[in-house]
Amino acid sequence: MTPQFYILLMKRIIFLFFFISAFISCKKETRTIKNNTIETLNKINNSEKAIKTLKEFYLLFYGNEKPMNDEKLMKKYVSERVLKKIDDLSSDGENLILDYDPFINGQDYDGNMIRKTLKIEPLKNENEYRVSFSLFGRKDEKKTNIDILLEEDKNENFLIYSILNNEYLNFNNSNSNINFKKQGLENWYGIYLNSDSQKLTTSESIMKKIGWYKLSIKQDEIIFESDQRMESEFPTESPGGIYINYKCDYKIVGDTIKLYEKTDDVNSSPLEISKDNLQPVLILYKKDGKYYGISDDISE
Repeated sequence: MTPQFYILLMKRIIFLFFFISAFISCKKETRTIKNNTIETLNKINNSEKAIKTLKEFYLLFYGNEKPMNDEKLMKKYVSERVLKKIDDLSSDGENLILDYDPFINGQDYDGNMIRKTLKIEPLKNENEYRVSFSLFGRKDEKKTNIDILLEEDKNENFLIYSILNNEYLNFNNSNSNINFKKQGLENWYGIYLNSDSQKLTTSESIMKKIGWYKLSIKQDEIIFESDQRMESEFPTESPGGIYINYKCDYKIVGDTIKLYEKTDDVNSSPLEISKDNLQPVLILYKKDGKYYGISDDISE
């Protein structure tokens, strides 16, 4: 091979290499642009869907002269955790925290005026929106602004997940579990372990032996769970052979706390239950400085 031919061949090879590299680079860039375009379109579509949801909610419940009182329909637009929190804050006549409607930040309104002035805009963060309107349309009246966080449920429907500019319903760690007199969950913070052997006195020794039950109570989460090894070691035992892992809400009565399995919005912070007709998964009570538990999930 002559030197001139070798050099020419190398030039062709080098040129081909750069061309392929440039081609691949262009393909990658094109793919990135396409992905970004799809993501942008998805955000636009979600924003339009979210605004439509909020508009429907406000026109249905506040766009008429007569108030709409339909709990079933309300659940189509508002998450369970928000509804429970509102109920907890407004159901106790002796310790009334919420004496107004948090969705309009007032007690009274003109439905026709809300319908005429209703405006919904996206905020800076994803799924956050500002709903603004006039309650009465008076000359010196400032517009009411309600900042709302939406979340999609398992059916991809948007639900009101929190009211960001409401101190009781924004669910921030600092005030989502406000220590009202009637709650006192902080008095129960800690980890509780159950064992069928009173000789085991440390958490390490209890959890080393198969068959433990554990309750963890924190500000943002209550979990009642069992040793998963029991499913394979005691498969015929009932209820001992069934693995449990409940995220719970609660109710405190004196020296007793009752825990109820969450059925909706399991990742929300623990809420205090006001109803008495629910079946608790665990009753924990304090007597003579010791803690005792009663549960259908724990065999005698």
